[in-house]
This record gives sequence, C-alpha cells and structure tokens, in this order.
Amino acid sequence: MTTALEAERFLRTRQGIIAKLERVNAALSQWNEYRANQTLPPGLMQYIPRPEVSRETLADLHTMLVQELGRVEGSE
Repeated sequence: MTTALEAERFLRTRQGIIAKLERVNAALSQWNEYRANQTLPPGLMQYIPRPEVSRETLADLHTMLVQELGRVEGSE
C-alpha cells in the first residue's frame, strides 16, 4: 500500500525527470536547427550559434533520463 508521502515523492521525482527530459529535447532541437541551417546555400543561411553542449552528450543524457524514468515508473 502506498502512503500519501510515497505518492508525493514519486510524483515529484517523475515530474523532475520529465522536466529535465524536456530541456534535453529542446537542446537536441537546437542542434537539429543548427545542422539544418548548415545545409542551406550561403545566401539563405541565418546566424544560429552552435549549441554549447555536444549532440552526443545530450543524446547520452536523454538515454539516461529515459532509463531513470522507466526505473521510477516501474517501482510504482
């Protein structure tokens, strides 16, 4: 039986992981925009700064967060 405190802790943890996933997804989208811009002819390119965190690092972090979310949701 789950207590109210355990349920609240579960929801807070889950919401925190989801918020982090949203930020990582937004950063991955910035990479997509940056790379797509690089394929345009020079006259059509816009100035888009190169994202600071590497795409590979973000992809690894995304994987870790998804796994953590699965672990947390699996222990309901």
